[in-house]
Amino acid sequence: MPDKKTALSILDEFAKLSKSEIAVMPDRGSIFDPVFFSGDLETGEVLCVPGADWYGLDLFQQFAPDMKGLWGMLPLPTWRDKDGKLGPRTATFAGQGLMICEGSQKKDASWSFIEFVMKNKEANAQRFLQGNSFPAYRPSWKDKRLLGKHEYFEQSMGDLLIDLADEIPPVVVDPRRPQAIFMMQENYFGSVMFGAISSKEALDQYVDAMKKPAGPR
Repeated sequence: MPDKKTALSILDEFAKLSKSEIAVMPDRGSIFDPVFFSGDLETGEVLCVPGADWYGLDLFQQFAPDMKGLWGMLPLPTWRDKDGKLGPRTATFAGQGLMICEGSQKKDASWSFIEFVMKNKEANAQRFLQGNSFPAYRPSWKDKRLLGKHEYFEQSMGDLLIDLADEIPPVVVDPRRPQAIFMMQENYFGSVMFGAISSKEALDQYVDAMKKPAGPR
């Protein structure tokens, strides 16, 4: 569960940004809606879109192809802590991975397959080149194709992401992490941004929902 004091201050800050129209939610509440790109981005109403690398590899090119060369990439803004140290200029968002079910009858073969998928340098390169995501497998970062100038953004996405790699915050691995992320994203964050409920109400409801036992599997 999040630190309530910290979470509340973050939600309050976003609520203030929304109220002053510095930060806004997409019209239909989701960046995955093509209308956000055709209605907000292409009309020049949006200055920046915080998001994952695959936003640029997929969404921008698919939904706003005519804006090629008009967008760039940069790290997230950061602030200094009480000791004057700058915080990370990047963040984690959701995640993806491979797993082996406990009841599998072929665990060894499954591990071999996962090792092949994760350590094959060409497969890692193709995931990026075909518009999926930048690979986490460090040996693949030496591939020059990952470091070249991106045609849509006219700058190197690879160089930027490698520069930020050591600043990635630690990820709390928990079976309910996906539920925690998407419940906040879909149910509560938008409600705060649209002013439907207060930050405290959203956080209280969120914590109560997460405390409920998971349904049958």
